[in-house]
Amino acid sequence: MSLTYLTLPEAASRSGRSIGHLRRLCQDKYAPAGAAERRAVGPKPEWHIREDADPAFARVKSADQIGRDLSHLTDRKRQEAFYRLDLLKRWEQAERGRCELGLTKHQITRQFIAVVEAKEGRALNMTSLYEWQRKYRAGGVAALADSRGGKHESTAAPADDRFFDLVKLLWLNVRKPSLKSCYLKAEYEADRSGWAVESYRTIHRRITKIPGPVVDKFRNGEEEFVRNSMPYNERDYGPLHTNEMWDGDHHQCDVICTHGGEFVRPWITAWQDMRSRKIVGWRIFAHSPNSDTIILAMRDAVQNFGVPREVLIDNGRDYDCYALNGRTKADRWKKSTVVVNYDDKLLGGLFGALGVDVTHCLPYHGQSKPIERWFGTLESQFGKDWPTYCGPATHQKPENLQLQLERGKAPTLETFIAAFEAYLATFHGAIHTGQAMEGRSPDQVFAAEWRDHSKVTASEEMLWWFTLKQTKPVKCGQNGVTYNGIRYGATNAFLMQHKGTEVILRVDPGRVNEVIVCELSGKPICVAQSNQRLAVNATNEEVKAAQRELGGDRKRVKAYHQSRPRMAMDLVDRTLVARAAENAKRAAENPQPAPEPPTIKPVRSPFESDISKLRNDFEQENLKIAVGAEHMSFDELGQKFRPGAPTEGRSGLLKLADSFRPTEE
Repeated sequence: MSLTYLTLPEAASRSGRSIGHLRRLCQDKYAPAGAAERRAVGPKPEWHIREDADPAFARVKSADQIGRDLSHLTDRKRQEAFYRLDLLKRWEQAERGRCELGLTKHQITRQFIAVVEAKEGRALNMTSLYEWQRKYRAGGVAALADSRGGKHESTAAPADDRFFDLVKLLWLNVRKPSLKSCYLKAEYEADRSGWAVESYRTIHRRITKIPGPVVDKFRNGEEEFVRNSMPYNERDYGPLHTNEMWDGDHHQCDVICTHGGEFVRPWITAWQDMRSRKIVGWRIFAHSPNSDTIILAMRDAVQNFGVPREVLIDNGRDYDCYALNGRTKADRWKKSTVVVNYDDKLLGGLFGALGVDVTHCLPYHGQSKPIERWFGTLESQFGKDWPTYCGPATHQKPENLQLQLERGKAPTLETFIAAFEAYLATFHGAIHTGQAMEGRSPDQVFAAEWRDHSKVTASEEMLWWFTLKQTKPVKCGQNGVTYNGIRYGATNAFLMQHKGTEVILRVDPGRVNEVIVCELSGKPICVAQSNQRLAVNATNEEVKAAQRELGGDRKRVKAYHQSRPRMAMDLVDRTLVARAAENAKRAAENPQPAPEPPTIKPVRSPFESDISKLRNDFEQENLKIAVGAEHMSFDELGQKFRPGAPTEGRSGLLKLADSFRPTEE
């Protein structure tokens, strides 16, 4: 059986592919398989392809045999399709005589267009002719119909759009592949499936016409789509009153400071009164933000300015946590709660205890909180004044930053905090041009816009109690209770009575050497000391650093058995060793003469006489050390907590259970 070879124009006519694309296929695919060869039929060799090299070259693929069903088109569009077909046939006929006239194909085409425009008075261009020729080869006369909208027109996508649809699908991806790579992948699939291939230039032009919101959502991501394309409601702050709504967030300052012998970028956690834009509470620190910093900033804000009626927070895990809301983020998204007979005011987290309503901003809509805009103001008015300003991103870093660091221009964290406090006083007293501020300062608006001139507040000891970090229910075991990997109350007589039952813990984020143990109803049981001695002022951050180091040891042990002996150090040992190493490092950097023996002076407070018995019990361990009563028997200590002990004259554990409500002033 003799093999039939096709010239490139014949193969292009049958398959609907361009001649350039077929040349590449001949070189990369058909020739190595023996399905194509170069023949000298003119001034230079031309490719000839075997008819059976690809199903797209079958005779039935001729444009004259496909696309004859025009029933879905209007009469006007059918007439237009046949007119374009007639133009194509006349153009091909004119091309056949170009050799006799000694003209190129481009010259013949320009001459043909001039004749049509002169005789028929119809505008025509070369791009339209080539486009019609490509469509006719791929889909027959039906593909020549006008694709714009019309009555009774089919809504199905044209057959030749399958290539573009695949390129678009590959390109609209959050991994942001290049258009060239998407085009090459789609070209391979089109070759395998027999689709018509559009030129890269055409695809590029069509891709640029994709609507911007579509590109934002499917290529740039949901956050970019929400920020740039979704409409938003503008908030009117006029109807709000002072302390009616606060919003809070974290921000990493764009200034490099020194802390502990290292360079750090400080973090700030702040609460803002949305009516007056006044920063009511804040904390600046060197480590990453967490729920502890939120609680400490809220404690400062509530003690100084009262309790808000509502807070607006984002959906981050640190704000949407159990300690603040009385349920986890997963519980909120699942719209389920733990079925326990808890008092919502006692165990609804910090916000529930203070009677504060919580509103979460929409996901990816952090800009709905005005404090986000204040962080930008902070950097422009305060951050850029420092010589070690580093910018919010690497490409915005000043050129002389490294030089300033080498010259020792970086301020200490303490200096930065003091300067921030001074700036905040200036900001609160300056005229604010924000919406509904009416040319007043934040201090003026905060003082003038009280609802009925009332403020929700509570006593000092009650606010201290409410702002203790609350944990999920934990089981009281043989060695007491566990918090952050540390056990408490192994020999506590009152805790032993609750062995095997669930309790909740309240912890001061600034010190973790003792915890307050409460019943599920919220009633306090006792103050439990850590089973192993921690530093009196050990912080939660030091414990977390020790936990991270301990976790690193576990990973190293899996690879190196030599690290196994270090695992004998527990979390408490690790905390003490880390603190000793830090103190030794500071002593080596700043040698000081041997100090004289210190004179012991008790720390006093103006409200010392009014502090509750519970707060005294919370400080019990420190007081015992100060007076040398470390070895006092538990029978003697138990007399302070025995059931039925008189409570007159003191607000101890037993009285706190009935006095957990804020008051209106």
